[in-house]
Amino acid sequence: MRRLCAAVCIMATSGSVLSVWGGTYAEEFIGNRQGGEYPRTPGGCEDPAWCDSAGFLCEFDTLYRADGTPMSVVSARAHKGMAVVRFAGIDTPEQAEALRNTVLYMNRADVELDADTYFIRDLIGLQVLDADTGAVYGRLEEVLETGANDVYTIRTPEGKQLLFPAIGDVVVETDLEQGIMRIRPLEGLFDDAD
Repeated sequence: MRRLCAAVCIMATSGSVLSVWGGTYAEEFIGNRQGGEYPRTPGGCEDPAWCDSAGFLCEFDTLYRADGTPMSVVSARAHKGMAVVRFAGIDTPEQAEALRNTVLYMNRADVELDADTYFIRDLIGLQVLDADTGAVYGRLEEVLETGANDVYTIRTPEGKQLLFPAIGDVVVETDLEQGIMRIRPLEGLFDDAD
């Protein structure tokens, strides 16, 4: 299961070309990470795993400022984990530099998701049920990004925290319209939760 970005941050400039880094979580048009985890230092990023890939960012013709102002993408290419983007109307190094650390957003309507691909923001809050018995495990409250696969965190009705891998052998169904995820935990996965 892939995760997608919904925001980018302009990290560096070279002439009138900007390097941007992707971001996770999305609302209808604009979103931010819980706790406002956007870059706080020039040229650096607090969270380098903001997006599946820089190439994904290069697919958009338009990105948007926080106030909804569109920025037309003239050209974009992936380079060393970042998207190198040239925007219409940004023609001088000074104009580009003025945009450093600006967070830009994409419109979710511009994204066509594969069947097993979701915005992380849409997964948060889903009720997690046992695929076989219908028992309620709790609500999905966090997605942890690991090297191999994401790990989902559930908060049980009793307040306990459960973790499970976001893999096809465990996640049987994700129904965003119904607000549920059905899982079949691997043997022994939740044994310590009792």
